[in-house]
Amino acid sequence: AKIQLNLARDALELGAFLSVRQLDFEAFGRHVAQRYVLIQPFDLSSIRVVKVYYHDFNSMLEPSKFQFKILGLNLLGLLSHNRIAEFHTELELLSQQALQDECIKFPISLEQAMMEGAYTRVLEASRND
Repeated sequence: AKIQLNLARDALELGAFLSVRQLDFEAFGRHVAQRYVLIQPFDLSSIRVVKVYYHDFNSMLEPSKFQFKILGLNLLGLLSHNRIAEFHTELELLSQQALQDECIKFPISLEQAMMEGAYTRVLEASRND
């Protein structure tokens, strides 16, 4: 079961990166949303919607080296589509460790600059990163 969960998580992460590479942001959103879907081992017809790969199975699975990059990209996507409420909901789900990662700090600082009306900081950030 652990191997199946690792494979499923890895496939969804790679699909998310491929979607970004192809500029298909709708597909990226689907891949990110699917990280919350658990396919029960040995019963592939049973699907429950739960926060699985990065939250519920974090004690069972090795940490993903792409987790914070994908979560950061998701936050940037929410910001770019002006989905501020969802942005803040996602932030509430993040651990303290995640909040210290550079991939997560960047969209947080962009959102803070936007809320303060400091658009020059937003433009500078887009030029630097």
